[in-house]
Amino acid sequence: MSRKLYTTEEAFKIITQSDESSGELSPPHNSAESTFNSGSEYEPPESSTSESEEEVVRPKRPRSEPQAATSSAGHPSGQSANANGARPQEERLSTSSGIPHRGRRAQTHLPDGLANPLWLPSSTGSATIPPFTAQPGVQANTEGFSEIDFFNLFFPNEFLQTIIDQTNLFASQYIQNNPNSYYARPFEWRPLTMEEMRLFLGLTLNMGLSKKNELHSYWSKKPILHMPIFSATMSRSRYDKIIRFLHFCDNSQCPPRNHTDFDRLYKIRPLIDFFNEKFAELYIPEQNISVDESLVHFTGRLGIKQYIPSKRARYGLKLNKLCESSSGYVNAFRVYEGKDSQIQPPECPSYMGISGKIVWELAFPLFQKGYHIYVDNYYTSLPLFRHLFLNKTLACGTSRKNRKGFPQSLVTTCLQKGESVSLRNEEVLALKWRDKKDVYMMLTIHNDTSVEIHRRRRTIRKPCCINEYNKFMGGGWI
Repeated sequence: MSRKLYTTEEAFKIITQSDESSGELSPPHNSAESTFNSGSEYEPPESSTSESEEEVVRPKRPRSEPQAATSSAGHPSGQSANANGARPQEERLSTSSGIPHRGRRAQTHLPDGLANPLWLPSSTGSATIPPFTAQPGVQANTEGFSEIDFFNLFFPNEFLQTIIDQTNLFASQYIQNNPNSYYARPFEWRPLTMEEMRLFLGLTLNMGLSKKNELHSYWSKKPILHMPIFSATMSRSRYDKIIRFLHFCDNSQCPPRNHTDFDRLYKIRPLIDFFNEKFAELYIPEQNISVDESLVHFTGRLGIKQYIPSKRARYGLKLNKLCESSSGYVNAFRVYEGKDSQIQPPECPSYMGISGKIVWELAFPLFQKGYHIYVDNYYTSLPLFRHLFLNKTLACGTSRKNRKGFPQSLVTTCLQKGESVSLRNEEVLALKWRDKKDVYMMLTIHNDTSVEIHRRRRTIRKPCCINEYNKFMGGGWI
């Protein structure tokens, strides 16, 4: 069957030819159908236009019905819209606050009062300070205590015995699985005892007082490195064996990595739980506390190792700590386990962010007692401060200017050096102060009052909240 090729002009004339009987244009599909039924098949030529002819506009890719409906609803002619006057696509791409979040992860919807807060002049309200009802101080009878007695409060014999049992268990498991290893030889490993465990801890703590480049240098006989107490207390080979098998839990009971109960910190979880309980039991902090990040120095291979250049250690394990502002005493802490770690504090709203859940988890035992918490801009948020206030716990912290819920009218307000402006949303006060640069605060503790600060050659007025923040925020910095 022969095929006839048509140019663009010929094809256009065929599909737009008029109907002689009605005098109207025939539908394109009818013309094409009559042409194709004539015994020839239509194929466009490879080059139907010359270089001087206009470019032919390519037909758009057909869209599905929902997409076409979305496009027509958002057309400037205003053909179709939903009951709220918003386009369906905008509803899908918007958060509860009505701000598009293309490319962001889906978030839990905030209540309308938190998603769209109403900020009023600060004179419309004032900070309500609940009374401080806790009894701060040491919660153990320490009369007549010596240094070793204080040590025994945090390292009781029951806790040390658990470590001894797990260490001996791991050593026996290793030797059983590796019968030809160095440690399986006769008299190479002997079970750890309570006396040896205390000597081991004493030597380890002493290493933090006099630091050397290598572990074996503490047993060195060179005059410049020699420390007689180490070799007189324990041999170097015995210390190496203890630190080789030191364990705090049974490895055989660890859930596999693909299990729902898998814990990255399984091997040290008993230590974390024990010291969190012991820190809170032995001492109750004063009214002003702070939550901040700390870094435990570690340069080995570890999946959850962090790099924080502002910290002294720079590389290591990141801790979130709740500390007493005056003394730096750690009341509670948690180890950072990675971005995919799940945090579910008790009684915490589901729409609270990760940073807010961290503060909630650390401060939950101190709720309803009138504590004042100071945090930095990573933790500060309107939902967190609102719910802390409902639990009789006040908060103060620096804020990021693009934090959700922070009044943008403060951000756009131009101030001279030393000036401040504030707005209030119920019990939460948002404040902007101009010093060398703009400082943004969010708080439930203070009002917008100021104090005089004497500098080298002049006196300036600084908001009370910033002055108190600088005073009480440094409790846990390392």
